[in-house]
Amino acid sequence: MKKISFVLVLCLLLGFGMNIVVSAEEYAVEPRLNNASNIDCSFVIQNDLAIALIYVTGHTNVTSKITVKVTLEKKGLFGLWWSDVDEWSASSTNATETFEFTKDVGSGTYRCTFEVTVEGSGGSADVYTKELTATN
Repeated sequence: MKKISFVLVLCLLLGFGMNIVVSAEEYAVEPRLNNASNIDCSFVIQNDLAIALIYVTGHTNVTSKITVKVTLEKKGLFGLWWSDVDEWSASSTNATETFEFTKDVGSGTYRCTFEVTVEGSGGSADVYTKELTATN
């Protein structure tokens, strides 16, 4: 009985005393796109100006239409809700396009929601959404 107790205590001590090293690299999940090779969205506030940028790289002879919709919202009192500030939309038939939207803003926290749709002959339309936050 003493030997079994001693072995159990020894196993517990060794189990707690050993360090286990684990390593993992972070990789972002990238969407698979049918009609575009890259969609990049950014949102910053500089000098009281909110700037939303969308850069879409399509495929020549595949991409037929790029449509973007951008919604700008401001965080409300106590941060419990978001109120709409402005909304933009635009489209292009170019394979590669850059869209830029700006709005004068005051102090506070703002959220920009992007919805980018890329249509073409590569398959079903690519619908890419992203939400970014910035503080002024």
